[in-house]
Amino acid sequence: MSNYMPKIGEIYGFYSRSSSGIVAGELVKLLGDVAHLRIVCAPPGSKYQAGVVCLMPWGRLKPADELTSKNEAPAPPVDVPSPTPPIFNRQKYKGRALVDAFRPKTLSEVRGQPFAVEMLRNYAASPNPCAFLLYGPTGTGKTSAARALAADLGVLIDDGPYGGLFEIASGEQTAAQVRETMHDCQFRPMLGSGWRVLIVNEADCMTQGASYIWLDVLEQIPEQTTVIFTTNEPGKIPQRFADRCIALEFQGNDAIRPALNELAREIWKTTTGCDDCPPVDAFGALKDQSGQMSFRRLLQRMEPYARSGRTPQKTVA
Repeated sequence: MSNYMPKIGEIYGFYSRSSSGIVAGELVKLLGDVAHLRIVCAPPGSKYQAGVVCLMPWGRLKPADELTSKNEAPAPPVDVPSPTPPIFNRQKYKGRALVDAFRPKTLSEVRGQPFAVEMLRNYAASPNPCAFLLYGPTGTGKTSAARALAADLGVLIDDGPYGGLFEIASGEQTAAQVRETMHDCQFRPMLGSGWRVLIVNEADCMTQGASYIWLDVLEQIPEQTTVIFTTNEPGKIPQRFADRCIALEFQGNDAIRPALNELAREIWKTTTGCDDCPPVDAFGALKDQSGQMSFRRLLQRMEPYARSGRTPQKTVA
C-alpha cells in the first residue's frame, strides 16, 4: 500500500481483529496517515457496522482487488446498497430516551432531508474551513445533522472540546463567549482527526455585539474548522451575517411525513418486537401551532408507548 495512490470513493478492506473475515469500506477521505472509511460490509461478529465512518491507519488497508488476487479472502462487494441505520435492540434501549437512542450518528442516518444531507456529505468528502447556516422548522434534524457532520469529519462527539466538538448554547451567545470559543478553536484537539466543529444553536438569539464579532471571525475561520449555525427564524439573521455562510434549508411539515412513518416503524419494531406499528398520528398531535411536523415531537409522543408496549387507543387529530 505504500506505493499505492489512494483514491476517494474506492473500496478498501482490512482484516477484522474481532472476528474472522474482511471488513470493507469506501474511502471518504485521507488525512495524513489516517483513513476515513465508511463501512459497507463486515463479517458476522465484527464490531464494525455498515454506514458508520471509522478511522483506520492507512497502512492497514488494502485495495479490494489486491485481496482477491492474493486469495486472502473473498473480495468485498463493490455495489452495496445504501446501509440502513443500525437497529437498537430493546436491551440497549432500556433506560435511554428515544431522542438519544435514535439520534443519527452519521449523515447517512439523517432522515427526511435528502438535499441538505447530500450537500453536507459532499463537503465532508473534501472539507475546508467554512460556515454553514442550517435553517428550518424546529425538530427537523438541524442540530442532529450538524453533529453527524462533525462525526463524519472525525470529531469525537462524546469527548467534547477534547475530541473537536464545541457548542454555544442560545443563551450564551455574547461577544465574550464568541471570542473565547474561537480562541479555543485555534488549538488542535487532543483526540480525533484534528478537525474542529463549532455548533451555534438558535443563531437568531445572539447579541448584537456577538453578531459584529462573527462578521470578522467568519472572514478568517481557522484551519480545519467548521462553524455551523442553526435557526428556526432565518428572517431574523442579518443579511451581512448570512452572506458569510452556506445556507441549507431543512424541510418540515408533510415533506418529512414519509421519514416520520419510517422512523416510527423502526422504533416500534425495535422496542416492542412487533411489526404492527400504529399510524404516527395515533401517538398524539405531531404538528405545532404553525402546522409544522417534527421528528422530536414524534419521539416524545412515542416514548410512553415504546416503554410499555401499549398501543394507542385512538387517533389524535
